[in-house]
Amino acid sequence: MNENYYFGVSSEPLNFQDTYVLGTEVCFLARCESFDGQPCGNFILKSNTVFLFAEIRASFSTKYIYPYAINSDIRLTDKEEWYFDGKSRIIYQKIKNNSLLFLGLYGRKYEEDKIFVN
Repeated sequence: MNENYYFGVSSEPLNFQDTYVLGTEVCFLARCESFDGQPCGNFILKSNTVFLFAEIRASFSTKYIYPYAINSDIRLTDKEEWYFDGKSRIIYQKIKNNSLLFLGLYGRKYEEDKIFVN
């Protein structure tokens, strides 16, 4: 493997230009490079690395968990290559010879969403 992948975990709310905030929890593996001194500051759209197997397990405080698996060139990974248990675990297993860019679980804490009125 000669490309950089980062593993990230966050439960910080997403603030969109002080207009609205979304409550989130995320756990992910991503193909990216450092940029301006920031690790994983530049997300890459192509990869040559082929994972045989990857598994992410996480503990969430919300029941609204959304899985995602994305291949090189920002193509959704075929459903036959990944499994989500509906709560806290996503498993990826190579069936085709695709390069994985992103694999993760995205939790939404809807009760923490806020809209700012000016």
